[in-house]
Formats: sequence, C-alpha cells, structure tokens
Amino acid sequence: TEEHLADAASARAALESVALANAELVTAFNADLQLPVRELRVDGGAASNNLLMQIQADLLGTQIFRPEMVESTALGAAKLAARGIGLPPRSGNGETARMQIFNPSMAPGTRDALIARDRKDIGRELDPLVRAPDAVTVDTTGLTPSEVVEKVRSLVLSRVPPVAGR
Repeated sequence: TEEHLADAASARAALESVALANAELVTAFNADLQLPVRELRVDGGAASNNLLMQIQADLLGTQIFRPEMVESTALGAAKLAARGIGLPPRSGNGETARMQIFNPSMAPGTRDALIARDRKDIGRELDPLVRAPDAVTVDTTGLTPSEVVEKVRSLVLSRVPPVAGR
C-alpha cells in the first residue's frame, strides 16, 4: 500500500542520513590525517542493518567489514572484565574472526552527485539560520575540519544561556 511505501522511503532516508553523516566524518578524518581510510570495521547495533552497511560502503567507496558477532565491543569488554577478576582467557576468537564484507557498488559519479545533493540540502536548511538577524560569521580560513568544529562549538556554547542547576 502507499502507506507501506511511504514508511519504507522514510526508513531508507533515515539510513541514508546516517550513512551521509558518517561519510562526512570520514572525509574530515581523511583531510585531518591526510591519509585515506581504505576500509571501515564496524560493530554495534546499527551495524547489524545490511542496507545501512551497503549504503555506507557505497558512499565511502570502501569496503565495510562487519564481524559475525556484531556486539564485538561488548564482547571485548566482557573478556577484559573476566581477565580482570582472574578468569582464564577463552581460546580462539571465532566470533569476531568471521567477517561479512560489504563492497561498494555505486559508481563514483553517482556517489559524488548524492553527496553534493546532501550538502546542498544541508545548506538550504541552514540558510535561514545564517541569514538570521543575530547570525555570526565565522572565519574558518586555514582551519582543519576538527578546528572548524571546535570553533563553531565554542561559539554556540558561548551563545547558549546556562541551564539552571548546572
């Protein structure tokens, strides 16, 4: 039905939004480190979504490696805790050794167009805020993406009134 199609489109848009935000972060890392991310290893709840992992691989143009045991960070913490109380280590790491690999399948031109559209959409959403009477211009010339984030964060925090009791 149309309602189900709308729900599916909304769900896909949410997944694309997450993947696009992650792609922006990886792009910032690449710029800061001047070292390209050649692969991404993932775990945790969101990583269990096959569609999200494929969209992420497509947008990054890199392979995504997901362990069979998706909650491998929690497993590692549990293993360390067990060692901390004197339990012997378990032999083998089979639950994290087996990986599912998501390979990028999107053409680079399609990927670039999708990312450019997303940036344009974000600009359109932010434009009214930038044009607001109390808007502030921030000079980011020569700053790394991390420095820009910190500068904007500081500016925002300086303009937000303190919360009572903190």
